[in-house]
Amino acid sequence: MKVLDTDFLIAVLENDDIKEEIEHILASNETIATTVFNIQEILYGTMISGSKRNFEKTMEFVKSIKILEYKKENSIEASRIRYYLRKKGVPIGLMDTMIAAICISNAASIVTRNEKHFNSVPGLVVEKW
Repeated sequence: MKVLDTDFLIAVLENDDIKEEIEHILASNETIATTVFNIQEILYGTMISGSKRNFEKTMEFVKSIKILEYKKENSIEASRIRYYLRKKGVPIGLMDTMIAAICISNAASIVTRNEKHFNSVPGLVVEKW
């Protein structure tokens, strides 16, 4: 499974000049999903923009993609990740920690340009796009 990070979702919604890269990822034979936290980030960003049209477009997209929820086992994994990264002196944001935990718990890779944060998470497969 491939989990799409917020930066990728924004690119899809904005139809950036990276159409080939987007189509390559989306055309893979793997299940494509995102997390509840990534959805929250794009919805919040759309609300800030004040564009009703963008909000409606985002809501349609949200309905079309598999969304992975945050469960009890994810909170345990996120705590382990956060503790490990803190001890190593390379902490990342709480939201990214929770996204990473969801990916690891679902044996999924994260498709992102935010390699700096996610590469430090042990056991997480990071796919740069």
